[in-house]
Amino acid sequence: MDLIKLKSEYKNLKNILVDNYEEFFNKELLIDFYEGGWEDRISEFDELIYLEPYSEEITRILIQSENLNDSDSYKIKLKLIGIKKDIDIKITENKFYKEEVQLSSNTKSKCIPLSPNIDLLLINKLEELLIKNEFIIETKSSNLISIFNEKRNNEKIQWNDVEFLFAVFINLLEDNGITSSKIIRNKYKLFVNFFTNRKGKDFNSKQVSKSAYNLSTQHSDIRVKLLENIINEVFN
Repeated sequence: MDLIKLKSEYKNLKNILVDNYEEFFNKELLIDFYEGGWEDRISEFDELIYLEPYSEEITRILIQSENLNDSDSYKIKLKLIGIKKDIDIKITENKFYKEEVQLSSNTKSKCIPLSPNIDLLLINKLEELLIKNEFIIETKSSNLISIFNEKRNNEKIQWNDVEFLFAVFINLLEDNGITSSKIIRNKYKLFVNFFTNRKGKDFNSKQVSKSAYNLSTQHSDIRVKLLENIINEVFN
């Protein structure tokens, strides 16, 4: 990302989230209303759903512009983090957000919860394909199914590829409705409790999250496609 692109992104977000927040939010509510939303009451949940993608978008922009160190870029990034601060405060004060965080924290230490419709036996097939394609290391004392059913072994699963692909794996499970929506806010923190990196050392959840946003790390398109194919073969 260059300075011109950064300025453009900031101008657009400032327009949507600061200068004309109510107008843009109300437009989204009106679209939802005519698409069947008239059956529901407008609530804080609507604002939560509206704001969260923008918080993630600002995160993506700030990470991708990390290497822009000139004074103009720095000033824009300060303004962007200010906008993110304001909308994140709105998000964290939202009662629906608080309820979901509570649900997530209740499952954090036990296992990685799956969506109710996922058959645990499919995890065995997933494990076979991940081992076959050298995404995880096969050992006698650890197995993938154990981290999804509250009967985990002490030994973590060893991820055998780069950190970025570990983040891709986590997001593919989420995007395909395999892991429970209850963990969406703490997914990286949760997954690193059950996996080690290719060197056998613990992952840093913040670094995993960062790599997921940093498009410059996407240097292995073939492996990304392979992961996508594995998920589709097992669950779709």
